[in-house]
Amino acid sequence: MDDPLLLAHREKKFSYLISGPVPISIRDQMLRGVMIVHRLLEAGEIGGDRPLVVTGAGAGGASAAMEAARHGIPTILVDSASVPFLRQLAAKSRKLHPTQYDWPAAHYMSGALQYNGQPLPLHYPPERADKLSIAWRRDLDVARSRHSQHFHIYYDITKVRPSLLKTPAGGLSHSLGVTFHRNGSPSFSIKAGALIKAYGIGHENCSVVVNGTPCYEGQPFWGPDNFSSLLQSQHHVLISGSGDGALQDFLRIMTGGQRAIDILRSIQSTGALSSSMLLEIMSAEDEAHRGRSWAHDQDSTLRQKHQFYYFKKLEETHRSIAKKILTNIGVQKVIKSILDHSPSVKIVYKEPFITSYYGLNRFLTILIAEYSLHNNHTPRNILYPECVITNITPTGKPHVCMQPSATGQPRANGTYSAHGVLLTHACFGQDHWVTFGAVPSASLPSWPPPAVSPPPGGTYNVIIIRHGLARSLLPASIKRSNHLFPYGQT
Repeated sequence: MDDPLLLAHREKKFSYLISGPVPISIRDQMLRGVMIVHRLLEAGEIGGDRPLVVTGAGAGGASAAMEAARHGIPTILVDSASVPFLRQLAAKSRKLHPTQYDWPAAHYMSGALQYNGQPLPLHYPPERADKLSIAWRRDLDVARSRHSQHFHIYYDITKVRPSLLKTPAGGLSHSLGVTFHRNGSPSFSIKAGALIKAYGIGHENCSVVVNGTPCYEGQPFWGPDNFSSLLQSQHHVLISGSGDGALQDFLRIMTGGQRAIDILRSIQSTGALSSSMLLEIMSAEDEAHRGRSWAHDQDSTLRQKHQFYYFKKLEETHRSIAKKILTNIGVQKVIKSILDHSPSVKIVYKEPFITSYYGLNRFLTILIAEYSLHNNHTPRNILYPECVITNITPTGKPHVCMQPSATGQPRANGTYSAHGVLLTHACFGQDHWVTFGAVPSASLPSWPPPAVSPPPGGTYNVIIIRHGLARSLLPASIKRSNHLFPYGQT
């Protein structure tokens, strides 16, 4: 019988796609990479005479390559960029934590990752994203030096072409021929046992499109930003999206840059969150993850239908407990201290419920939104479900939101790194008039009843677009794209 982990990630024979399925957090990509290597070893697809090729020197790909090299497997790691861990390098204000999103599991504060009792190849302590990128580069260099006889890394690889080869009798019936292409250099080829693709399958969708043309592009999740320094008196913020990227930025903006775990510590210090409440949240999260893992992969309408009950129950549970603990004076003081210094923020999203994968983001966002909505002094609504942005136009100081790019698609007006990362955003702090439209789903009941949704048109000078990945569908051969992974803690 085929290994279930290999089957779930197999794109073609001896070729595995590990950066497309969800969840796609750094922690999950690292675990996925290490687990795949262990299963390939068990299946005999890689070994001393069956090298491993890994494309993509990010967290998942590097973890897989380093783990294989540690087991003595001839390993080649390649990337199209000139440096590894490029995605995190520009995110100088984003703080990461490896276990906080396992909340309310008992180990969520541990800040240490393991698999089968062993540390993962890349050391991942709580740290800023750009600093982790630099530290991981050192880890990778150490691994390459330690295993120099069988671990090789090539950058600036423009194309990787695998082909199935017949293998002489006595082992597995086939292997791979893998050819590498690099600009200005001759191509080269090797025979390999397996190929792991960890280079991603798309780019982040930060754009609002009107009549087929992007009218606005926000700052990328993994780019530099000034979200932590926004002022109550100067900034009016709009966030589009209800996934983890949108909610993480909401919490950062509301708190001046705190991590979700820091906010939670303040809440827990009040004693309002009982063990029975945490168990209720964990049960709801577990039920939702189990149910959602079987939702339709390719058809978005069916996926929404399959997930509806689980999201509905999940949000009802979080709202119920948020309302209970908001009767605690200490919790009220914590939330009030956040709102007293935060700018005005609205979150709009097309679904009838928050769609984040990690419960801590969902709980804290709902807690702040519930307090804000029922605040006797200055009540205001934060969450606007079943709502989308219909247009964004610059107002006030004249400026251009979009500029031509080498790809032919308009891009945000600003400056970019050599690798195409938006570094400075011409629209940041500039006034824009934004209009909204309602998008109730015809196939689902309207739940919960939209509260003043959509909002009236208004002026915003910080607009954040978190619409997930702008990607093609997963290859049809990937049988299941939503996975449940170990916590990475034993």
